[in-house]
Amino acid sequence: MRVELKSLREQLLRGTAAEIQSLKCPVCSSGLVIRYSEISQKALNVHCSDLSCFATHLDGLRERPDWVEVLGDLVETRKD
Repeated sequence: MRVELKSLREQLLRGTAAEIQSLKCPVCSSGLVIRYSEISQKALNVHCSDLSCFATHLDGLRERPDWVEVLGDLVETRKD
């Protein structure tokens, strides 16, 4: 799981729009809800679309991820 979380973090920060849309929950493989915000600082909130098994928060980002320009600040991925 630790390797998957590191990979997920890297994809969230540096991934393409297509890579972001293909992300899945590292626990149950459901879709993810990904929200980018700049309210007090640049941050990402990510949780499982089933709302029960996974959530993470990345704050203090240095820059806005490139995919936000293409997908917007709220992305919901789908499970297969």
